[in-house]
Amino acid sequence: MDHAIRPAHGRFEARLDYAVITHFHADHMGIITGSEPLSIHGDYRLRGITEIGELLPIDRLMDRGWPDYEYLPPPASDMMFANYRRFVARNTAAGRLKVIAAQAGATNQITQVRKPNPQLPFEVRIVAVNDRVWTGKGNETKVRFPALDSILLRADWPDENMCSIAIRIRYGRFVYFTGGDMPGYPVPGAAAWHDEETDVAQAIGPTDVHVVHHHGSLEEENPFWLATLRSRVMIVPAWAATHPSLDTGCSCWMMRRRAIA
Repeated sequence: MDHAIRPAHGRFEARLDYAVITHFHADHMGIITGSEPLSIHGDYRLRGITEIGELLPIDRLMDRGWPDYEYLPPPASDMMFANYRRFVARNTAAGRLKVIAAQAGATNQITQVRKPNPQLPFEVRIVAVNDRVWTGKGNETKVRFPALDSILLRADWPDENMCSIAIRIRYGRFVYFTGGDMPGYPVPGAAAWHDEETDVAQAIGPTDVHVVHHHGSLEEENPFWLATLRSRVMIVPAWAATHPSLDTGCSCWMMRRRAIA
């Protein structure tokens, strides 16, 4: 990561205006084992988002839980999440970082800060986060999960993937969507509300480019989702031989052929 970031220094002010942590999983923010180097700014270790913040200053960081992290937080034993909390606490206290709690439906949390062009309108919509999803009307949202105390089995509660921040970016006529690891097919025996893609598709409509959910795993990219978005480009963030799964890969390929035809 150091080799990727350092060449930018000296040519311009190297910093990030925004960074987004879609959800609190190691493959999205950096695993912590306790062997990583410590920051010069505090008692947290450097890998993933914390290492990026060390090498490339981040002005604003969005996540799904700031400031109290009360809604379905990772377990207290999670070293990565505890390390992230220390990173956030030390850097916000020192004024090096501003943290933003994502709010479903909002368009004022991520705004254009460099050379805005009135001819190319720019909008970032927080489509979903935690238990809320945008309806597609104004800034209106709805609750998409039942009350937790009404779900009899703890195994049926929303998991970390289901709480992912989902955002739509519009720049002129171009539309881009990314939704972290949110699922589109409930696993066998799960409740229908475990399908999050359908509500989101109804809200956002067609896109030009979207990031395939959960690395293209089996429970993603349902038919309604693909048929509604009709993306010409689908990005698979792969880090394993099963990314994407055969079924999901084939579904995306067939829909892409229809979208281009």
